[in-house]
Amino acid sequence: MVSQQRTRPAIASVDSALGASATTLRNRTRQRVADATSETLQAERLVAGALPIALLIALGIGIWLLRSISGPVYELERGMHAIAEGDLTHQLALSPDRKGEFGRLAASYQRMARQLGELERLRAEFVSVASHELKTPINVIIGYLELLQEGIYGEVPAKQKEVLQTINKQAQTLTRLIKRLLDISRFEASGGSSRCDR
Repeated sequence: MVSQQRTRPAIASVDSALGASATTLRNRTRQRVADATSETLQAERLVAGALPIALLIALGIGIWLLRSISGPVYELERGMHAIAEGDLTHQLALSPDRKGEFGRLAASYQRMARQLGELERLRAEFVSVASHELKTPINVIIGYLELLQEGIYGEVPAKQKEVLQTINKQAQTLTRLIKRLLDISRFEASGGSSRCDR
């Protein structure tokens, strides 16, 4: 009994201390939960406010990237279209000195346009020279054919007259072709586009 009388107050004291500790612990836990909830709400508000700003920044960067890529691509496309139409003098609004892929593409475009212009010049020169060079021998052939048909070099048998007529027709076809080539050559020399006559 004596031990119960001594232990009861000690147990009551421990129980009271445990109750006080539990209450303190509960209060601290509630306070921490309340603080954590408050910080979470504050973080959610911050994220909700920052999200539209981040989306606007991302949209701005996306538009900038799109323009920085689509502008040069569109300019190269215009240049290629001009070359396809026969305009070998078209200048890009894109500098070949620009750094990166678009600068290299612009430099390649200029080299290609220059080479195509040179090839076109050589082609036109060849057509002009070839036409003039072919004109003289064809005229000589036609002249001799006419002399043969008129009998200047003696009587021509009927069978050979047929052959001479066939040769004359083919020579006339060649004459028309050469005349057309000369016309094209003159047209190009006066600044016309060769594409119109092909």
